[in-house]
Amino acid sequence: MNSKPESAKKSLNPMVFIGLLTLLIWGGDLLSIVLSFSQKDIWWTPPKLAPSYQESRSRVQVYLKGEKLEAVLSSGSLSLAGKSGQWETVKPEDFRIRFNNWESRRASLFKHLSILTPFLTAGFFFLILGLFFEVRRKQKSGTDRD
Repeated sequence: MNSKPESAKKSLNPMVFIGLLTLLIWGGDLLSIVLSFSQKDIWWTPPKLAPSYQESRSRVQVYLKGEKLEAVLSSGSLSLAGKSGQWETVKPEDFRIRFNNWESRRASLFKHLSILTPFLTAGFFFLILGLFFEVRRKQKSGTDRD
């Protein structure tokens, strides 16, 4: 005769619970990273937030036929045919720069994944260990009945 109450027999092994919870939380985090790669144009500065050439001078230098773009624009020698067909002088404020932020994102992903990996490993470890103990417990309780 078994002295344990019926509710104790059906309880979830704590290691299985910890493993499932860890995999659910950190696996969801990993899934969000994987899904972010499916979005095109995600690494580029959004067009509406693209800084002007003047604002981005500390991050980029653009040359046109060996001259800095600033010098070309300030001299007024760069023109563009407008929609009406008339030539317009291009001004520095006409330029917008979009940056590809993949390099900084890749560095932060490496750091994030180096933190994520041990948690996922621990989750798998607890789940497998908990299931192993659960199977052994059921095998022992099966042999005790005989």
